Amino acid sequence: MPRERGHSLATWIFTHLPMTMAVAAAGAGMVGLVEHATDHRTPASVSWLMAASLAGKLLTTAVLLPTLASSARRSVRRAAP
Repeated sequence: MPRERGHSLATWIFTHLPMTMAVAAAGAGMVGLVEHATDHRTPASVSWLMAASLAGKLLTTAVLLPTLASSARRSVRRAAP
């Protein structure tokens, strides 16, 4: 779950739309891969769609991770005894 202070909650909510779009684009790309499974090469449009959807998913994950409450707990360093 997201941290409840600052812009973390809004970022967490609004980052899920592009993440969902990236997952849907990857699903559409999988259909293209299955259609052209017997071809020697994957069509360029399918390759670009899969690459862009993966890049979008990785980017949104990188934006989303710092907003999580567990991420805030890990970044706090404890004093040595």
